[in-house]
Amino acid sequence: MLRIFFIFFLLLGNFSFLSAQKLADYEQQLDKIYGTKLSSKVLLMGTFPCAYPQAVSYKNAKPAQIDLRVDTYQKELERMAKQIQKYNPTEIFVEINPAVQGWVDTMYYYYRTDMKDSLKKYPGFYNSEYVQIAFRIARLCDIDDIQCVDALGGNIHFGKKDSLNSVLTQTAYKNTPAAKANEQKWKQFFDKENEMMQKLSVIEYLLYLNSPKRLQRAQMAELETVEVGNDLFPSGADAASLNYNRNLRIYANILRRLNPTKPHRVLVLFGAGHIPQLSQFFEYNDDFELVKLVDVLK
Repeated sequence: MLRIFFIFFLLLGNFSFLSAQKLADYEQQLDKIYGTKLSSKVLLMGTFPCAYPQAVSYKNAKPAQIDLRVDTYQKELERMAKQIQKYNPTEIFVEINPAVQGWVDTMYYYYRTDMKDSLKKYPGFYNSEYVQIAFRIARLCDIDDIQCVDALGGNIHFGKKDSLNSVLTQTAYKNTPAAKANEQKWKQFFDKENEMMQKLSVIEYLLYLNSPKRLQRAQMAELETVEVGNDLFPSGADAASLNYNRNLRIYANILRRLNPTKPHRVLVLFGAGHIPQLSQFFEYNDDFELVKLVDVLK
């Protein structure tokens, strides 16, 4: 009896091996048809609003109360920029609307030519992550421009009977018990993160924001009230779809600005809440290899 079982498992193992080999052969054939490239790399860096005291807080949460102009932070940001320089980015994309690209070009010109007095006339911008992180890295890496690729989601007109219309007017979604409970929880969460910000270094905090657990929580924040509504009026799911739509537009904006005939080393700096979905989009694009921030900021 044991011999029969042995022979059975032996045959099963051989069958599994042969099936795996057949599948691998088919995969190779499909690769020849579709092509496998992975010619470009993308580093996604989730950031936080840095323009204290001008930074806008998350609704009722306390604002991010660190001032990156302080000498200690400046030295740390310089060290971080030099570490990212080893990644050697060829393009940098930021969370700014493309409509003001010309103005950002002028601000970056001031920064590159040491005309910082002109740039400091806009303190909210000068203290922001765009200047303190993106401009700093771009100048160090001799990148010609900072590319603005932000987008708005759901720029579509819906009928009054469509649940998405109620989300856009915030009449059926924000006053539900689930939405209110969710809002209170995330207020406490972001307050705790602001407390962490005071105690961690900038690099430590950025590594936390880009850690797998934090990215998972950021995605959960957008989906936690997805069940709000009903089968015919799924307002919670529609609310989440607006953010998904926005991130798809951002992703499309990035791709449109890249020359498909040459490899790139992309750096994307966006609010940390955007990173989970942007990571998904790039992960499923075999033109790109995702680079982890923790592997760069060693």
